[in-house]
Amino acid sequence: MTLGYAGLCAVQPFARCERCQATGWRRTAVLRRRKDCRRCKMTGYRARRGVRVYNHLRRLSREVR
Repeated sequence: MTLGYAGLCAVQPFARCERCQATGWRRTAVLRRRKDCRRCKMTGYRARRGVRVYNHLRRLSREVR
């Protein structure tokens, strides 16, 4: 299962943003006005957890050198 998820992260590192349903914006609770989605920074896609973990570990290993 882990190898399958790692393969998915390698093939498709980005997934649709659940908060804005890949539109890049969402409606606020008050007045229902549009607001930019902060989770995906208005792109509609976000990095998967496995990709974020990999990037973090890679950054840490570069700092050690």
